[in-house]
Amino acid sequence: MSKIEKKIGSPERPLSDLGLVGYRSYWQSVLLDILKMNKNKDLTVRDLSMMTSIRQEDIVSTLSSMDMIRLWKGEHTIW
Repeated sequence: MSKIEKKIGSPERPLSDLGLVGYRSYWQSVLLDILKMNKNKDLTVRDLSMMTSIRQEDIVSTLSSMDMIRLWKGEHTIW
């Protein structure tokens, strides 16, 4: 619904352990698709958030769980 409404959204907090597994699986799939389609572009976490309607905090958490993001000189860098 968030994407249809063009708003950044998030599931109701706190997430259960099973809820987190489900959302993280979805977020991983969406983020990997976006990164694959834009592999030659430098995308920021904010860009990904605007493209997917996923909160920046959830993007950072998801990419961190996949070991795809690093904090470099005070900024998150996608690897």
